[in-house]
Amino acid sequence: MPVGKLQIRRACGFSGGKSTALATLKGGTALMARVEDPGGAVYFCGTTPAPGDSSLASGGVVLYVMVQRAMIAGSSSLGTTRQLSAGEPTGDDPAHWQRIAGGDEAVSIEYAAHRGVYESGGKLLAVNRPAAEESAVVLADGRVDALFRGLDFSRVDGRAGGTGSLIQEVWRMFLVAMIVALVVEAGLCLPRITRPSAPSNRAGAASFAGAVS
Repeated sequence: MPVGKLQIRRACGFSGGKSTALATLKGGTALMARVEDPGGAVYFCGTTPAPGDSSLASGGVVLYVMVQRAMIAGSSSLGTTRQLSAGEPTGDDPAHWQRIAGGDEAVSIEYAAHRGVYESGGKLLAVNRPAAEESAVVLADGRVDALFRGLDFSRVDGRAGGTGSLIQEVWRMFLVAMIVALVVEAGLCLPRITRPSAPSNRAGAASFAGAVS
């Protein structure tokens, strides 16, 4: 979403309560914050779609998605089923949950940190691994060099759709094949070794006859 292109002309701050900043302005002022609640979470936005306050009205994609996600989050907390991330605070005591599906390795007080389906107060709770664990984080070159400092390692850089990594993997096979071909060619070019043949008996007899005569 083009959040970075939004123009915030006027905004108010937040005070009181422990909130988590979801979007900040230059200087660190929170534009959007979340406060955890036993029933889910409460979201606060520090500006309005009015033209004098922001460009949310003209850049309606961000506003539309924000409202849509807020409605999904609100309806999920009111429904009979909820999707939870493992380790996320729920406001309920997991010790009172009843396990319906999942592994047996977790004790009741740790149900909120283990995947599975649980029942609490007539509601179904599906606990899964956080979505952030599915996203691969790419480290900067300097960070990689710092982690492997002092070790002998080789790094292969490539991009999706590129053939550079494929070539780097294939050239070794061509090198081995060329070495084998050169060895075979050198073996074929060696001269044949001929052994001297022994004199025949007939030639020896003729020589003896000539000596007697």
